[in-house]
Amino acid sequence: MENSKKIVIQIIYIFTLFFLAGCFKENSVKNKESKDRNTQNYFHIKDILYRDGDNNLYFRTTAYNDFSDNNEKMLKTYLYINEIGINDTTSVKLKSIVDTTSFKKVSYIYYKDKNNVFVEYPMAYGSSFFVIENADSKTFEILNHSYYAKDKINCYYRGKIISGADNKSFRILSQKDGNGNTSYAKDNKKYYKEGYTISYQEIKDFVTN
Repeated sequence: MENSKKIVIQIIYIFTLFFLAGCFKENSVKNKESKDRNTQNYFHIKDILYRDGDNNLYFRTTAYNDFSDNNEKMLKTYLYINEIGINDTTSVKLKSIVDTTSFKKVSYIYYKDKNNVFVEYPMAYGSSFFVIENADSKTFEILNHSYYAKDKINCYYRGKIISGADNKSFRILSQKDGNGNTSYAKDNKKYYKEGYTISYQEIKDFVTN
């Protein structure tokens, strides 16, 4: 009876050793994979554009990881994104759409190359990027260092087409207090706030027409 107990204890001990060895191996693999991801090399091309050793392209964005009240210094992390949205449901690899030679920053949120215009939507946990569908890269321009832009066909606010806006007469309105707010605009038909139609009566007291 005593021998049987000893045998059972030995078997349990052996199984425990095998289990612990398996866990250690699995954790070692995970740690190695995590280390490989964290130490991957990215090479700066220009502006926010980077590449890796396999010539994949990336946009670099910044994420801030701690917004607690008692944290005086937020933790900043760089993220490297290799896909871009071409509409609300579809994305493609940057490598397939970005021309690195002509790529340049146009303003705080706008970038373009010889073929396309790109918009960045900054967020606390990293930006997202989209191609502005059908925007004309050659004539695309920023208005008064604002989120407003236009090309030969359309007017835009933060990359979204302003429906019905007249691109030839479209312009930014200055505020009477001179604070530099560029949320307001007009064309020969309507007034706009942040890309949406608004009546002149709502803004007449603090903008110059």
